[in-house]
Parts: sequence; structure tokens; C-alpha cells
Amino acid sequence: MDTIIILFCLFAALTGYIIERNIFNPITLFFTYWAGVLLLVIFGGYYGANVTSTKAYLIIFIGLISFYVGCLFYYRIDKKYKLKQGIEDKGAYDYELRYKLLYVIYGIVILFLLYNSKTIFEILKEGGSFKDVRKLYTNREEYNIVRKSPLNVVFKNFVSTPVVYLSLPVAVVDFFSGKRNKPLLYMTFTMALLWFINSGGRSVLLWLAMYFVIAMLIYRKQFKLSKKIIYIVGGLVLALTLLLLFTTSLRKGAFSLVREVFIYFAAPIPHFDYRISVINEMYPNVFGFGVSSLNGFIYPILFFLNNLGLMPYPDAYLLIRHLSFEELETVVDIGVRMNAFATMFYQLYLDGRIFGVVVGSSVFGAICNWAYVKMKSTMNQFMVVFYLVLIQKLLFSVVRFYYYQPSHAIGLVLLFFIFKKTMKPPMQLEMKGM
Repeated sequence: MDTIIILFCLFAALTGYIIERNIFNPITLFFTYWAGVLLLVIFGGYYGANVTSTKAYLIIFIGLISFYVGCLFYYRIDKKYKLKQGIEDKGAYDYELRYKLLYVIYGIVILFLLYNSKTIFEILKEGGSFKDVRKLYTNREEYNIVRKSPLNVVFKNFVSTPVVYLSLPVAVVDFFSGKRNKPLLYMTFTMALLWFINSGGRSVLLWLAMYFVIAMLIYRKQFKLSKKIIYIVGGLVLALTLLLLFTTSLRKGAFSLVREVFIYFAAPIPHFDYRISVINEMYPNVFGFGVSSLNGFIYPILFFLNNLGLMPYPDAYLLIRHLSFEELETVVDIGVRMNAFATMFYQLYLDGRIFGVVVGSSVFGAICNWAYVKMKSTMNQFMVVFYLVLIQKLLFSVVRFYYYQPSHAIGLVLLFFIFKKTMKPPMQLEMKGM
């Protein structure tokens, strides 16, 4: 079964390239990524991971086919409205960053992270490590010296983390678009560094490197980038990669890079197999109906309604949230110790079993392709950032469906407030009409 899925992924990736003539379209990126993931799974036995069942592979296959169909379906819709869209997209409007608003938001987040960093430096000074910091940061059962108070945790979940995550693609697009606003870039790198110190997490380093590479591919296709810019980006990506390896060694000591890659990019497949078997056996009649996949948008609303005394959490919601989040955080033995990462199809499966995987994957595929086509036709900053945000979800889809996390959902909402729509200069409009 795994070989059949890999061949399908390669076929899909090739068709995406033939249609778009680039490698940054969502079809080619997504299916090249999954072909690589499944090739890694084949070598899983070397590390002792359990063999993935045919049923789990079949569900993943259905999800991949559905995503492909969703992408192709958007092309069919787009043909009907292409002329109208071209006039609207390339016509009178552009988007600009609200720099002053971002300075205020970033400044508040930096002050918050600096305040929390004092505790981290005390831990390190007393002989602790970033591994200890990570354990304290991810311990959601109680407050501690890192998770200082309810208010501190709320600000982290609903403000600082969403802002840090969104700031990465915003800074990258600002760099490639030619703006290169120095305060914005300096504040972004400061936040990313402080976020790592506070959390011990390495994801921002990996995402930032990915954003630079994908953005360079996008802008290089549309505009002629100088060799200087390409060398700068190559140097930044190399520096971020080395920093990622260094921070990994700080957290884990001696480690095998190949095994780390397997654990983070392949072990989620047998972990997905284990988790859906638990759902089928213990919760056969429990369905999320979209609540699991879109929990990131739902939870902040319910949180404030509950804490304002207006409405308690519904019992059905608490069960879905438990299965979507707390249950996944429990470490299990699947031949290797694993938790959290269970692929994007886990949340979709919990929402509606096979039907949820089909609907969720196809809709997500259509949205990703819509964002890509819109970005390619306009090349405005807003759409490039929006597309990069979605690409992060695609290239880490073996981890989870990210919009079950409030940090990513709030970041997406915030994106619509940090840009302002502006009229293009009349001369630009005349040139486009020539």
C-alpha cells in the first residue's frame, strides 16, 4: 500500500508541475513532501517503529486523493471567473502593511517575552538546560516558574505566540518585496529569539528557513532577484539550519540527526494508526463535526464566554477537545516513544471519520489552490503572506491540522488587520490597461 501511495504522490506532484511550471504550487509541494514522508516510513523498522496498518494507509490515501481533487476542482471553478478575477486582482487595489500598528504589537510582545526570559536565565544559571525549560513550558497540568500564572498563559496563547508565528512570513515578504523595513526585521528576529529562549521550541527556526526558501522561489519566478539577494538568503538559511542543529544539541545532548528526522516526519504515521484505533474502539459514536479541525477558531470564543460567566463549556466540546489535544499529548509506545504528532488526517478523522477526511482534505486543497492562484495573479504582499502561511500547514501536515491550535487560527485572523487596502496610482492603472 505504501508503494502505491508514493507512486500516486509522485504522479500528483508531476501534474502540478506540468500545469504550473514551478515547484512552489500547492500540488507539487504537498505531494513531493508526502512522497518523502512515506519513503521515510518504509525505513521505520530500523528504529523499531510499529508497522502501519493497511487501514491507516488507506485513510491517508483517501485524504491525499481528496486534497488533489480539491485542488483540481478549484481550477475548474477558476476558469469560469478568470477574466473577472483578473480585472479585479490586477486593477485598482494593492495592500500595504500597517507598520505603526505592528511596531506597537511587536513592542508589547517583546516586553512580555523579555519579562519571562528573566526566569529562563535563572534556570540556566542554576544548571538547568533548555530541555528543562521545554518540559516546564509544555506542562499544561499545573502552573510553574515558566507558566507563571493564568493571565501569563492566556497572553502567551492568545497574543504572543500568534504574533510571533505570523511575524515570520510577514518579515520575509517585506524583505523580498523590496520594503526591507529595518525596525520590522529587527523586531521580528528579536521576537523569534526570545520565543525560543522562553519555550525551548525550535519550530520558528525551521519555519523561518522554509519561508525564506519558498518566498525566494516565488519572487524569483515573478521578478529578477539579484545574486546578492540570493546569496543573502542562502546564508540566512544556512545560519538558521546550523542554529537549529545547535539548539537541538542543547536540548538533547548527543543525538542522531537521521533518527530525529524520522521521529518528526515519519513516526507520526504509525502514531496516527494507533490514535484512530483508540477512537474506533473507545469512542465509536463520538464525532467532532468540524470542532476538532477548527478548534483554534472556536476555543478562544468559548474561553472568554466561559470566563465571563456567560456560558460554560459544552460537555460534547470538552470531550472533542480532550481527544484533539490532551489525549494526543500523552506519550505512547509505538515501538518508539511518541506523542502530539499524528498527521493532519487525525483531526479530520475525529470530526467525521472517512467522510471528514474526504470533505476536510478536499476543501483545504481548494482553499490552498485558490490562495496560490490569487497570489500568482496579484503578487501583493497580503496574498503572498497568506499563501506562505498555508504552505507552512502543507509542509508540516504530517504533524497536525494546525487550525485546531488557537495560535495559528488567531494568527490567520490577525493577518486581515495588519494590512490596509490601498488604491494603485493612476499611472500604474494606465500601464496595465495598455
